Amino acid sequence: MRNTIIRRAAVGLVAISMLAACGGTSGGTSGGTSSAPQLLRVGSDDEIDSLNPFVGLNSLTFSTFELTYPYLVMYDKKLEFVPHFAKDWSVSADGKVWTFHTVPNATWSDGQPLDAEDVAWTFNTIVKFQDKGAGNWASTVAHLTKVTAPDKNTAVFTYDAAVANVLSQVQQVPILPEQFWGKYADKGSFKSVRMTTPVISGGPFIVEAYEKNATAALKANPKYWGTKPKIAGISLTMYKEDDTMIAALRNHEIDLIERLPPNGVKPLETAGFKIDQATSPALQDFIFNSNPKKPRNRELLDPQVREAFAASFNLPEMVDTVWLGKASLGNSIVPPATGKWSDPSLKATAYDPARANQILDDLGYKPGADGIRIANGHRMSYEIVSPDLISGDRMFAMVRDWLKAIGVEVKQKKVDDSTAFDLVTAPKGKYLDFDLAMWTWGMLPDPDFALSVMLCSQYGSWNDTGYCNPTYDKLYEEQGTAIDEAKRKEIVYKMQQILAHDRPYIFLGYKDHISAYDKAWSGFQMTMYGPFNGLAVTSIIGAHKN
Repeated sequence: MRNTIIRRAAVGLVAISMLAACGGTSGGTSGGTSSAPQLLRVGSDDEIDSLNPFVGLNSLTFSTFELTYPYLVMYDKKLEFVPHFAKDWSVSADGKVWTFHTVPNATWSDGQPLDAEDVAWTFNTIVKFQDKGAGNWASTVAHLTKVTAPDKNTAVFTYDAAVANVLSQVQQVPILPEQFWGKYADKGSFKSVRMTTPVISGGPFIVEAYEKNATAALKANPKYWGTKPKIAGISLTMYKEDDTMIAALRNHEIDLIERLPPNGVKPLETAGFKIDQATSPALQDFIFNSNPKKPRNRELLDPQVREAFAASFNLPEMVDTVWLGKASLGNSIVPPATGKWSDPSLKATAYDPARANQILDDLGYKPGADGIRIANGHRMSYEIVSPDLISGDRMFAMVRDWLKAIGVEVKQKKVDDSTAFDLVTAPKGKYLDFDLAMWTWGMLPDPDFALSVMLCSQYGSWNDTGYCNPTYDKLYEEQGTAIDEAKRKEIVYKMQQILAHDRPYIFLGYKDHISAYDKAWSGFQMTMYGPFNGLAVTSIIGAHKN
C-alpha cells in the first residue's frame, strides 16, 4: 500500500454533524463520559485517495477498506493470522486446494445476503481481469485458477501449484458486493467507477460521506455480522498542516492522530496525551526511472551513477534531522520490521561524497562553468516528482544540497499523489518521461507485496519506477511456491540483493509509526501501523471513551 502522506486542510464539521445525528457524540474535554456510543474523531495527514478498491493506493484508503468490507482473515497483535469472515480453513495434502468456511447468516448493509458466493465472485473477477482493471490485486491471486462456492458458507480455492503465502494474499483482498460491482465485470471497467455514498458495507462501518482530500464519515453498520464496535462512528479529517492537526488534538477537537510527525511527540506528551510508537515497515524511497527505453537523461540508468547518488546521501543526518531519530536507515524493499524476511546482510550505502565525486569524474562527467556536471552533452539537472510528503520539503532540501555537492542539480516538482502517479507512469503507463521521484511505501508483514511492486506485470499498477527484470520476475514466481520456509527466505534474499545491485530505489529510511490520542479514550489495539490500519478491525472495534 502506498504510505503517501498527502495533507489536506479540513475542519470536518459536515462529517461530525452527520455522525452526531446518527447518535454519536464526543465531549470537548478529556474527562467527559457518556453512556451513549461515542464518535471517534480521527485526524490524519494521509488521504483517502479513492473509495474505489480497484483504484485506491494510499494507506489511509486501505485502512478504510478494512473497516468497510469483510476479509477472510486478519492479523492479530502478534501478526498471526486469525479468522474474520472465514471461521476456519483447511488445506489439501498437496497444498493446491484451500477451503474456507464463512460466517453464516451474514448480510450486506443493503440487506442482501453476504456469503461464500461473494467470496468466489470477488476472487474469480480478480483472476479474470488481473491484466486489466484488477491489476492492483494481481499478486494476491498468483497461481489461483478458480474459486467455487459449493454451498453458501464454503469457498474452495484451487491453485495450479502449492502457494506459500495464501493467507497473506487473501488477507489483502476485500470481499466486494456483486450486486454493485457485477455490472462492471463484463469489460473489467472497474477503475472508471466513481463511488457514491453510502458505500455498501459488509464490515463494521459504513462510509456515509466522503470529500476527497478533506473528510470522511463512517457510522457503525447495524447489520454487521461480527463483534459490534463500541463507538457510533468515526469522523475522519485530513489535514494539510501538521501543526493544525496537532493543535486540533490539544484543543480536543479530535481524539486521535493516527500518524503523528516526530516533532509532535514531546509537546503532546507534555500536554498529557497518550503516545504510542512502534517500529514500522513504512519505507521512504528515492526513485530512479529504470525503464531502459526512457529517451532522455539516460545516464541515470547507469548503476554507477546511482551508486554516486547513494554515496552522496548522508542518511544518518536525515534520520536525525527529519525524523528526530524516530526512524532507522534504509537498506531493502523488505523492511527489517517484517522480521526474518529482510536480508540482514544488506546495508545502507555509506556517506562518502569524495567517492561519489570520483565515480562521476571517472565516468567523464566533468563540471561546467556553473559547477553542474555535463553528461552526454547536457547538464546533470533533473526534476524530482515529489508528492507532498510529510517532512518532504526538508527531505528534498537535504537531497538537493547533497547532490549539489557532487555537481548534480535537482528541482522539486511538488504535486498530489494522483498527479505524481500520472507523471511517473506517463505516457499511458510507459514510464518514459520522468527521471526521479521521492515517495513512501507502507509494506505488509509478508514480503510478497513488497517484492511484487517491482514486477514487469505491475506496469501501470503498483510499479512506480519502470523497473522490469525477467530474472527478478522468475524468482518472484519461485518464492510464491516455495513451501519450505528456508528455501523461500533464500529466494527472497536473492531478490533483495538484485534490487540492491540494480538500485531502482535508494532506500532512505523506515519511519516509526507514532500515534497520539486523548487519555479519555481506551480500548485501542496497537499495531505496527497504529490503531487505524489495514491489518485488523480489532484495533478499533474495542475503542471507547472512558
